Amino acid sequence: MGALDRRAWVGLSALAVGVVVLLLVIFSSVRDAGQQFLNLFRVQEAQTVQITQEFLDSLPEPEAGLIEWVEEPSLDEEPREVTLAEAEEALGFRLAQLTSVPEAFQPEPKVMITETEEATFTVNLPAARNYIWALGGDGAILPDSLEGAVFRVSMPQVGMVVYSGTGEDEEELVFIQTTSPTLSAPEELDMDAIREEMLALPILPPELAEQLRAIDDWEQTLLLPLVEGMSEEVNIGSATAVRFFGEEAGDRMLVWVSEGRIYVLGTNVPDLDLKALAENIR
Repeated sequence: MGALDRRAWVGLSALAVGVVVLLLVIFSSVRDAGQQFLNLFRVQEAQTVQITQEFLDSLPEPEAGLIEWVEEPSLDEEPREVTLAEAEEALGFRLAQLTSVPEAFQPEPKVMITETEEATFTVNLPAARNYIWALGGDGAILPDSLEGAVFRVSMPQVGMVVYSGTGEDEEELVFIQTTSPTLSAPEELDMDAIREEMLALPILPPELAEQLRAIDDWEQTLLLPLVEGMSEEVNIGSATAVRFFGEEAGDRMLVWVSEGRIYVLGTNVPDLDLKALAENIR
């Protein structure tokens, strides 16, 4: 098995955020459940939502030209290795670490950080309305003011504590920590009204719509999807976490939010107990 794709584990794709903001406001982190951990505006807490595979399979693919970049994110840069002190100075907070490292890994981790990212995009309004029609709704729920409206995504630096395996199988245990990304929506757009209209789409199961409508502070809540065979809810101390299962047999990750920070603990080792490790992070 190859080493973990660190950029995938970081999961800070501006494209993913753009699609969520634009049309999948009510389906946050649904279509690529294990890969997207961002929500609208600024994440301060997390909440799980129950989603069926049948519902996921019913969602049509949006048109390729739905997002039009004004300023594209630069996603080619790899995280760079730094000292712990350098990482903490850049990030502005203390990096938590594992207090007990499994014997299969080197006890001293590598510390890596990404750079900050900013991107802006607009919406192809006809494509967006076509997608609403494909979902069984009325494309007119998206206002004319959406045409040409510029969204700005700001992504903070991300800290990564990487424990390498002692064997030759490129095994890794990666602990990602970051503050919340932010998204600035144009003032002329009533995002609450758009959300309410989308919550009424016929394709949305009533029980899911009820769960989502009950989230009052939706602009600051990271939705963690619970899908049978793909993810499950666990608790990390007092925090609600979701364990995701990747497409590869060994790839798994645990995601939670605590005091406004997003944490991701990932590995490509099948029998590693991520929850037990996360409980002992200090």
